[in-house]
Amino acid sequence: MRIVLPAVIIALFLIGFINNIDPAASSERSRSSSLSTITGLRAVQLAENGEFDQAAKILEPGVAGGCIDAMILRGTIFRKAGKYDAAIADLDRAMKINPGDSDIFTQRAFAVQQQGHEGWPDEVAKYASLAIQLAPNEALPRLLLGNAFFERGELAAAIAEYTHGLQCNPNSYSALAGRAQAFAANGEFQKARQDAERAKAACTNQAQLQEVAGIDEFVKELEAMSAK
Repeated sequence: MRIVLPAVIIALFLIGFINNIDPAASSERSRSSSLSTITGLRAVQLAENGEFDQAAKILEPGVAGGCIDAMILRGTIFRKAGKYDAAIADLDRAMKINPGDSDIFTQRAFAVQQQGHEGWPDEVAKYASLAIQLAPNEALPRLLLGNAFFERGELAAAIAEYTHGLQCNPNSYSALAGRAQAFAANGEFQKARQDAERAKAACTNQAQLQEVAGIDEFVKELEAMSAK
């Protein structure tokens, strides 16, 4: 019997170890087709080593054969490689086959956010909202929707989504950092400082520590401006 590993697990490994996004953001669900363990983990390993083209190449047979798992994982790898149009193409193809999979919508929103084209908040909000409708207790789509609201200046809505994300994963660095900035922009400086401290405690690398230091400065600047 061939052992198979659902792509959502592989994607979680990929997200958690090379993208600094909370691994608890998604949950396992069944799909009509699965990706072999060996192929999936090999693709993840190659991607971790920066060999994105090779990682995508070994997933090509699965994509060509209509395997949704392969499409989602290759889309995730393309996103990490900065090939956003290719990532979106794979995810859109998977979406047509299975429009009821929240992970596809989540990764689609993630790719658009990182691509950062004009009007990205509206597109991210669309796909993150669809993911939330299908899986309301997952943290990552809440984070992405919060980011979209924050970028549009809808601070109360952003805070609400970051809060929902934290209910799903209380130690989410990304949600804490996002909510700290939203609280600061909304003039709630004490709450912003509290979230910044919690985000600092949740940091897992130097880049996050530097980001928290930037948030601290952001809070101080806004507080000083409001006092004038």
